[in-house]
Amino acid sequence: MHSTLDNRSAANSLTSAGACERLREILADFLVMYERLESIVLAHREAIRRADTAAMQVAIDRHAATLREMSGLEMRRCELVAICVASFPVLAGRKAHAVTLTQLAEICPQADRAEIIAIANELKTRVARVRDVTQSLRSATATLLAHMEGLMRHVGRQLSHAGTYSSRGVVEPALVVSAVDLRS
Repeated sequence: MHSTLDNRSAANSLTSAGACERLREILADFLVMYERLESIVLAHREAIRRADTAAMQVAIDRHAATLREMSGLEMRRCELVAICVASFPVLAGRKAHAVTLTQLAEICPQADRAEIIAIANELKTRVARVRDVTQSLRSATATLLAHMEGLMRHVGRQLSHAGTYSSRGVVEPALVVSAVDLRS
């Protein structure tokens, strides 16, 4: 409830220039985060290529930390959008979750709109690039997983002199037939 009151008072005092400056800061922060995320994903993919488990763990930890930071940044963006929807008639009637960056740029002073839209487009390009690199990482991970699974099956077959491993690489009950010569 306290947050709602803060949003209302902020909405009443938010100017077009103030909203534009906050939007510029948020976009710049997102650009930094996505640049970092891209380098982390590339490092993770390289660690997989080298089969360097320590580097993989470092990348996973950095990835998680960056996503936590991005979560806070996303909350700032959502707050700004909510305040802008409540403050500016050009956004009135729109649901805050459906407002695009280009629509948000409409509240900026005319002199700043082109710059904000250019930054937003750069961010969209960077997000798409990170999505592509992440897809490449998924592919590399799936390939490594399939390779490791194949190796484990091969090792299982080699270690199973009694033939207790199936072709799927799992232990299956086997009938062991043996005899003891009691006459000797």
